[in-house]
Amino acid sequence: MSRNTRVEIALLTVLIIVGGLLLILKRPDSLKENDLKVPISTNVSEAPPFLPEITWGTFWQKQLPQIGMVLRETFKDISIGIAGPPAIREERDVTNDGMLDALVHMGVGGAYTDYLTLLKIENGKPTPILFREKTGETTPKIFLSGASVRHGSEVRLSEEFIYEVTWSTSEKNMLAECASNAYKQNRDTGIFEWNDIVSGETTTNFCAEIQKELRNS
Repeated sequence: MSRNTRVEIALLTVLIIVGGLLLILKRPDSLKENDLKVPISTNVSEAPPFLPEITWGTFWQKQLPQIGMVLRETFKDISIGIAGPPAIREERDVTNDGMLDALVHMGVGGAYTDYLTLLKIENGKPTPILFREKTGETTPKIFLSGASVRHGSEVRLSEEFIYEVTWSTSEKNMLAECASNAYKQNRDTGIFEWNDIVSGETTTNFCAEIQKELRNS
């Protein structure tokens, strides 16, 4: 190998080394070592958002168009919505499945009462809750809510029982008749069954409460 050739090779080697150093020094920021590390945020507000918590009031309000159809299919002999569109009266997890159930105004009523029924979410859709009466009949239930001068009825919800209370008064505004029906969910069937013992106990308690209110009115 001639001297000139060796010099050329040496120069070429130097150029390659210098060019490599220049590329390293001028590489884009996105390739810098620090940027190759996965950033770890210590600020909770910077963490990726999770699925938003359900606002059940908003959820049930959005179901109202479908609720109307469900009520018409379930209660075919009742003019659903004749007094106004169905509306959510109360929300509570009476089925203990972690999702709020809805006490729904059916948009219909009598002379002094509104018609209400209870719905749950089943397979992603509003579904009537079933009740078994003391007669053994099992159907979706219509609750009456309201009062006139001498008659009244209401539905009360708790975490364990659903109560139906009815009463009437005398001409002297004294309690003449009063009764409470208590229903508790059968966890195996999901049906709310009439409970004899609790119905008797709550009749005593609720009716004493109503009598007190009448005396103070």
